[in-house]
Amino acid sequence: MDFVTSDYYLWFLPIVFFLTFTIGSKKRRRQIGILMASSYVFFWLASGWHIILLITSTLLDWTAGKRIHESDDQKIRKRWLVGSLVVNLGILAIFKYLDFFIESLNWASLRIADAPSIDTFGLLLPVGISFYTFQTMSYTIDIYRKKNKPYEDLLSFACYAAFFPQLVAGPILRTSDFFNNNLKPKLNDNNHDFINGFNRICLGLFLKLCLADELANFNDLAFDYNFKDLSFLDTWTMAFGFGLQIYFDFSAYSHMAIGVSKVIGLNIKENFIFPYSSISSTEFWRRWHISLSSWVADYLYKFLNKNLPIYFYGSIPLLLTWGIMGLWHGSSERFFIWGLLNGFFILIHRMVKDIDFKFLKIITKN
Repeated sequence: MDFVTSDYYLWFLPIVFFLTFTIGSKKRRRQIGILMASSYVFFWLASGWHIILLITSTLLDWTAGKRIHESDDQKIRKRWLVGSLVVNLGILAIFKYLDFFIESLNWASLRIADAPSIDTFGLLLPVGISFYTFQTMSYTIDIYRKKNKPYEDLLSFACYAAFFPQLVAGPILRTSDFFNNNLKPKLNDNNHDFINGFNRICLGLFLKLCLADELANFNDLAFDYNFKDLSFLDTWTMAFGFGLQIYFDFSAYSHMAIGVSKVIGLNIKENFIFPYSSISSTEFWRRWHISLSSWVADYLYKFLNKNLPIYFYGSIPLLLTWGIMGLWHGSSERFFIWGLLNGFFILIHRMVKDIDFKFLKIITKN
């Protein structure tokens, strides 16, 4: 099951809405239970037995969060945090990056005579593993940093970890973004939210089916051509076409997730705000996949920036962060290089801003 399949809209969503606002009417805990169960049904239909991985991350981080919050011993707190990170990142590494590591090792071993080649495992990537892993890790990290307290019960946390509208493609939710206010049955008492949510769902479907998918058909035909036969204009048309395709595709899922959540009664923050109107690479990543950019900045870059030597406008933590960001998008060396290029452009922007600031300061003094 996916957000653009007929089953999702013809029976799954209607059943979820009906149960949420009839059986769960004005009963917050009952509504949470219905949404949690619906999310697990969705995950099972989308990814089968991989639901075990979701349950593992949920139970681990729920337990780790409680133990960290209850303990005043820094060693115990740190031990639970490290355990949570190791297990979560280990599962992610196995299912998303193991074959990439093996292929890289095989490539490196080509230079060594008689070096054995290792077969890849061909593991199927579980649906939404990058998103729910980041969410549950941020929950534990925020408790360790004493920014948030644990959820009231496991049911609420399980619903947060598996919330089906954003499970497949985001946005990545923070603890403070979810159930920050009481969940209320807004379908009956707030038609404005229902209409806005329905409109966002329609917008997402239009972007996905009418724009992204049609551009994908066009781009696939273009990429099948021999690049030597393409003109300068053809090449640039392909580049812009592919850029629009991935924007419409990624933003479509966010619009649908925001729309479904709004109908249910939850407000999710915007994830794309016209990124192609940005005037710099830094601004672009503040508008493109905002939940991912802010997550990486708060939980990865700040950590690296604090613990690594800062050379030349913070280039080491910046480039390392963006290399990892590239691998998050795809497990291949091309994505790693793509991430480094983005980090390099942001580094240049920092330098230019600093030069402009110093120049303006000199002019002002004179």
